[in-house]
Amino acid sequence: MGRRLDPAMAALGLAALVIAGCDRTSRVDVEGRIRLPERTDAALVVPLEGAKNPFPVDTSGRFVGTYGALGVTPDHIPLFVHVPGRRPVVLVPGRDFRIEEQDGSFHAEIDLDPSRARAARPLALACTAESCTADLPAEAKSCVSTVVVLDGPKTTLVAPGIERRDDGGTRLVAFFPLPRQRSRSLVVVSTCGDEAYVSEIATFDGP
Repeated sequence: MGRRLDPAMAALGLAALVIAGCDRTSRVDVEGRIRLPERTDAALVVPLEGAKNPFPVDTSGRFVGTYGALGVTPDHIPLFVHVPGRRPVVLVPGRDFRIEEQDGSFHAEIDLDPSRARAARPLALACTAESCTADLPAEAKSCVSTVVVLDGPKTTLVAPGIERRDDGGTRLVAFFPLPRQRSRSLVVVSTCGDEAYVSEIATFDGP
């Protein structure tokens, strides 16, 4: 006779398979080139979810990386592109680049000219010594917002505070999460479907 499988153990095994499958299929290997206006080693590509570190862009404009988040499909994770001296770019999957399945894994290739990229809608920042705020208009719906803190070759992603305004819009509040012993910069990014809103980069000097 065959061995009977305990229903509870079967459920646990199925859950483990589902989790393992989601973890495997949610990861994307991405490589690309950014056409830099001048040689720099400070450009970064930052997945707005699912990456421990940003992807550095070398002086030729090349970068590679892997990202993905459990429970979030790859086509819901935008890429934030920071090139010093230029307005940041937000690349939305399906609109600005394609994610394709190859041999059971996901891949994306990007060739970006920042001067020709689709411009994000501007977000005005109002900053004090402790925080910055940015107001999304009332027509911006189903938005996912992130504060990107730029700290040299590193980045920190922070969820902003959210306040509803009387006119139906949303106020985003970005507090400073890093020590003040050194200068740091932050930028507020909101993706609302295929539309992106990006603030100017605010830089604050350390003491």
